Amino acid sequence: EYADEYKLFFRDLNYQWLEKFFSVEEKDKKLLHNPQEEIIDKGGAVIFARYEGTIAGTAAIIKLSDKECEIAKMAVNPKFQGKQIGRKLMDASIERCREMRFNKIILLTSSKLVKAVNMYETAGFKTAKPNENILNEYSRKTIMMEMNLS
Repeated sequence: EYADEYKLFFRDLNYQWLEKFFSVEEKDKKLLHNPQEEIIDKGGAVIFARYEGTIAGTAAIIKLSDKECEIAKMAVNPKFQGKQIGRKLMDASIERCREMRFNKIILLTSSKLVKAVNMYETAGFKTAKPNENILNEYSRKTIMMEMNLS
């Protein structure tokens, strides 16, 4: 679970992959620099994966409405990739969404992130009809995926 002591892990792990594949946009900065105010205080959560005593990955659950959430800002430290940490984070995030009583999960990703898209599909996400309000939040080209929990 999120604690202030993990704030920099959340920011830095996400900056790593965003800078590698895209760029860090204003929406990213707002969430990554203010997770307590922008995610948790609004009814969401930030979780972490620990491996060999260190924070190896993170994911956020952003509340969109009483019944819908977004899994976002999922990142795994490159030195720990290939150890199924991303999949465990995804499974834990889905379980947490169920515990929080959401009926639907969405996520935004890029077809450029082939391994991630494959992981989302094997977890049960399907490509969804684009919601332009959500997709237009970022300048990078994104696709929307969703999972119904009800």
